[in-house]
Amino acid sequence: MIDYALLPTLVERPGLLVLLLVGNWPVYRELVRALFGGRDGFGEAIRYWFIPDLYSFLVNKYFDDMWAEFRLWLWLALCVGCVITEYVVIANALDWWNEHGCLFCPPHGPATAQ
Repeated sequence: MIDYALLPTLVERPGLLVLLLVGNWPVYRELVRALFGGRDGFGEAIRYWFIPDLYSFLVNKYFDDMWAEFRLWLWLALCVGCVITEYVVIANALDWWNEHGCLFCPPHGPATAQ
């Protein structure tokens, strides 16, 4: 179940989100290669996405159309899932760091005499 109250926290660090979207470009490219066999297969999947399903059915390409569209949606879900997972992990690590500070740094504040 989605907790819609947490959705605004996604834009709490827009710079991190943009960095992850751009930085994951090699991941997107490798997913295209793995799912579609390259840019040609990806282009074919996009072409099938714009062709109406009824037309694909009438020209006996319905299952090719459905398979191409499934792979396209799977690619999109994997890319979005990758970015969201990385964002959550890094944002939680940054929040922890801001709260607890460096593990190897001396404690902040005045030194106490013993």
